[in-house]
Amino acid sequence: MLESMQTYEPLMDQQLVISLFQHIHPLWFYGIIAITFFLIITISLWNFMLRRKVERVIKLNLENQKIILQHAKQAALGTLIGNISHQWREPLSNLSSINLMMMAYLEHNQTIDKALWYEKLKSVENTLDFMSQTMQNFLEFYKPSSQYDTFNVSQSIYQTLSIIETHILADNVHIEVQGDMNVEIYGIKNEFMQVWLNIINNALQAFHPERVEKRKIIITLSQEKITFCDNARGKIAENALTKGLGLSMCQTILEKYAQKLLICNTKEGVCVTILRKT
Repeated sequence: MLESMQTYEPLMDQQLVISLFQHIHPLWFYGIIAITFFLIITISLWNFMLRRKVERVIKLNLENQKIILQHAKQAALGTLIGNISHQWREPLSNLSSINLMMMAYLEHNQTIDKALWYEKLKSVENTLDFMSQTMQNFLEFYKPSSQYDTFNVSQSIYQTLSIIETHILADNVHIEVQGDMNVEIYGIKNEFMQVWLNIINNALQAFHPERVEKRKIIITLSQEKITFCDNARGKIAENALTKGLGLSMCQTILEKYAQKLLICNTKEGVCVTILRKT
């Protein structure tokens, strides 16, 4: 008896639903269907428009980051051109002296020894190579790039150091690169050169004329991390990564490559560590 009642209840429910549909006016029925379709289309359209808006915002943020990076480079353009002119002053003076010497030999009809010719021409070649490499480093740092490559970290750091060499010499700072010289990174090379430049410049600016006699910056490379440690006896604020453009921009670049920037105050000065993606 209980089983027959349980079977009877679903049948009653089905009959009730069928009865309700039979008593619904066809216009109401079609109206409900139309409203349902309208809601489905509206929700689908709203989702589509929302996705498009999110994509536009993400694209705009990426473009803004590129603009910020490029503006930072342009802000440093005057300094970089000054460094180039300083770096070229001595080579140009060397070329001028060789040229004057050769002209003097020719004007006085003096015989020029073959060994002397070779020595001076070799000096000209080396000088021009140096000037060409300096300009290449400058252009590679400054030009916008979106090309991903695998590059040697130590070589990119030396290229960065050549850009600010006059500043380093003027401040009498010894910079040493040690550790694994075969460490490589896959990414946009001049973005990482921007990171090296900002970190090294921050360390150079931390040196006080009367605080440290033997100034040094030690850069240590390994597969797990890259560290920049100075002995400037300075301290850096905890909010340095969110305040100002330099280190904040470094963090933005490194986050794109799933790498992390850490800052630690030591007894000697400051250590900036880049934890690499493993």
